[in-house]
Amino acid sequence: MKGFLFFIFLPTLLTFGFGPGETGYNFLKLGIGARPVAMGSAFTAVSDDANAIFWNPGGIALFPDFSLTLMVMNLFTDVTYGALGTKVPIGRRLGLGMGGGFLSAKDTRRDELGEEAGEYYFNNFLFTTSFACSPFRNFATGFALKGVGARLDTFSSYSLALDWGTIYSPYRNLFLGACLFNLGTPQKFISESDLLPVTLRFGSCYKIPIFWHQLLLATDLRIPIDSKVILSLGGELTLKNIPQKDEFFSLRAGYETGYHLGTWKGFSFGIGYGKRIAPRFYLVLDAAHFDYGYVGASERVSISLQFK
Repeated sequence: MKGFLFFIFLPTLLTFGFGPGETGYNFLKLGIGARPVAMGSAFTAVSDDANAIFWNPGGIALFPDFSLTLMVMNLFTDVTYGALGTKVPIGRRLGLGMGGGFLSAKDTRRDELGEEAGEYYFNNFLFTTSFACSPFRNFATGFALKGVGARLDTFSSYSLALDWGTIYSPYRNLFLGACLFNLGTPQKFISESDLLPVTLRFGSCYKIPIFWHQLLLATDLRIPIDSKVILSLGGELTLKNIPQKDEFFSLRAGYETGYHLGTWKGFSFGIGYGKRIAPRFYLVLDAAHFDYGYVGASERVSISLQFK
């Protein structure tokens, strides 16, 4: 037990050498997928669908089912974020994943006198390819290679980054996960150079069967190099064969620390609906709302195809 706790908290000591500061490509901190965000971003040890390529590549091999997902997010007024991801099993112990995301924002261009002079656009994008394997029963690990870029008006920058993740199930229905994100080349933009938002994540998940339904409880500990430690808590209640046979309905809620202004700051809520459209194929719709406090809120909608 002492060895396990040492393994969990050692990375915290290693991050003390990095004080809070600026990092590049901060859009990488935005959660992809309506389902994970609705659960307070406590998804490191869950990662059982196509969102795994963005949250924990190890899930690609531990849960070897085909899954495809498309997400659209509305952030504040003029910011939109779209992402597409898929995971494909190769036998029972290997899996591949591919995905990408594109964020677009616009603002008003002003001249030297402060007068409006049209608009300019700011874009961020990423492409990722993942590979995972499960060398032992109930254990899987995976890597993801990402290409990341940004464009501001006529200026642009590009970087390469590596993600690593693993999931282990020591007991039935209990899952533990660990990830390292965004380890790569700095962002060089015009004359500035910034580190990527390197982040360590640790998570746990417990699935509680209730007759043929399921209650999922999850927690995450996020350790970024440029801010304080963040704790996430989330839950998901899935009611199967409701409202009709071959359908399911999910309710989700979560909380994420690190937001200080506003009554509902850091809270998230969401719903999901799935229907079987062919033998073992389900079409799933998910929606999520996340509150940033006085800054505003964001909504995410995902549509997925899952093979179960």
